[in-house]
Amino acid sequence: MYHTSDDNNTTAAVRFATLSVEDLAVLIDGKESKNTKVATKHAVKLFREYLDTKLVNSDFDNFSEDELNTRLKTFYAELRNKDGKVYKRTTLQSIRCGLRREVGTMLGTFR
Repeated sequence: MYHTSDDNNTTAAVRFATLSVEDLAVLIDGKESKNTKVATKHAVKLFREYLDTKLVNSDFDNFSEDELNTRLKTFYAELRNKDGKVYKRTTLQSIRCGLRREVGTMLGTFR
């Protein structure tokens, strides 16, 4: 069966939507699940609390790469749950991923 150019244009129009800037922004904003956003917010809150208790400026957005690496390394090593016990590995991984998402978003490298 032969397709005419009109058939191809109709198929393309159905297959590829045209989104407004607002529709695209909503789509991009909704790419992360609600649970992912909550986990990221929790991880950032923990890190800021840690920095505050260590009497360090908690505005880590302005840290140099070296300072951020050093602070994160000690944060992960010293982090404990509310009972003072070491977090389970999976919980620590979730916190690390949340901070990676936040830092990547700040730097524009994580989308």
